[in-house]
Amino acid sequence: MSDNQESTLPKGFFLKPAREGSPDWVKGQIGIKVEDAIVYLKENVNDRGYVNLDLKESKGGKLYLDLNTYVKPTTDDGIPF
Repeated sequence: MSDNQESTLPKGFFLKPAREGSPDWVKGQIGIKVEDAIVYLKENVNDRGYVNLDLKESKGGKLYLDLNTYVKPTTDDGIPF
């Protein structure tokens, strides 16, 4: 996804920064609302059975998840480059 494309924030997934006093190796928390996440995952599964999410940082420094919509380029015959 290029920088000028609209973000596709996954429903049911929530990121929080690490709690104060957490060790340096703890970067944050991910909360998953199961019912919403299952629906979202089923709606966005790719042909290989995966939903790929990118962990990004906003201009304001907040972390967020974004649906990775990259599709590997193929020839006119559908053969990957």
